[in-house]
Amino acid sequence: SQRIDDPDIARASAQALQDIAEGATGLSLVFEGAPNAFGYGLPRTAEALETVLDGVPLNRVQVRIDAHPWSRAVADWLLAFLTRRRSDPAKLNLSFGIDPAAIFAGTGRLRTSIEALQE
Repeated sequence: SQRIDDPDIARASAQALQDIAEGATGLSLVFEGAPNAFGYGLPRTAEALETVLDGVPLNRVQVRIDAHPWSRAVADWLLAFLTRRRSDPAKLNLSFGIDPAAIFAGTGRLRTSIEALQE
């Protein structure tokens, strides 16, 4: 899986398409604020997600959203994007980084209550 973490959306998009053209079978999207962003990361916006995935053949490329405190919002943005593209969910290989334990370990903070996590 190729890591996509450039804060410049246009460069990140071009890199994703180049990686796929060169044979990559997966993209790992790392957004700013993620524990493993290390000062980089895609902007935390729906526009960044959509721009990076525009033109990506999602039916043959695995997409992983790395864990970070805003994973739920990114999942919602991705769902809206896939709905507009009329993507067939049966043909997608997606991995969402919704991992509250990893976020807590990496940041020392939870963005939700313990009760909500238990549900």
